[in-house]
Amino acid sequence: MNDAMISEVVQRTMANAAIALGLDYCTVETRMCLALGVEGAMEALYFLAVSEELSRSIEDIRRGAATAARLYVAEMVQS
Repeated sequence: MNDAMISEVVQRTMANAAIALGLDYCTVETRMCLALGVEGAMEALYFLAVSEELSRSIEDIRRGAATAARLYVAEMVQS
């Protein structure tokens, strides 16, 4: 898998997650699961990427997803 293909997968993953998060009936638990799924996908893609720039971008997305997952967990605990 080359960097162009990896970049395409990253973009599709983010687009699909954004669509799902935008649904009116998306619960906090579902949002947490989506964030964890994005985090896991980005972690796997990170190891496949060759260019440093793509690797850094993927790592930034992974960290953001991990942060979002923690926030959703905190929101679930408060509810």
